[in-house]
Amino acid sequence: MPESPKYKKSEIRCKLILDAALELFLAKGYEATSLSDIIELSGGSLSSVYKYFDNKESLFLRIIELQSKKLDERMNERMRINKDLKLREYLQEFAGIYLEFLFAPEAIKFYRLILFSGFNGALS
Repeated sequence: MPESPKYKKSEIRCKLILDAALELFLAKGYEATSLSDIIELSGGSLSSVYKYFDNKESLFLRIIELQSKKLDERMNERMRINKDLKLREYLQEFAGIYLEFLFAPEAIKFYRLILFSGFNGALS
């Protein structure tokens, strides 16, 4: 079982791997991205990837988990709406924020990556 980063240097290495993998997955897709590509972009070695992740799929799943959490946090941050508004005004404001968030370019790329990878059988 891969280990969790325990030290600052280890955390930085893990973050570099995650950032590089996300960038490559978004640009090239899951199937077209190899661990070698990720290593080349992030630096380090194959052993550093396997230190934190079992395989490319577990790395991808970790990215989905982190990005989903990040998107959720940003959504919650934006959803601080004045509760004193009338119901209609509140719902209009909520809908505007929700749609703005849902159709943000970063969110669309992320959803597309997940859907494409899942429908093409890239993940087991």
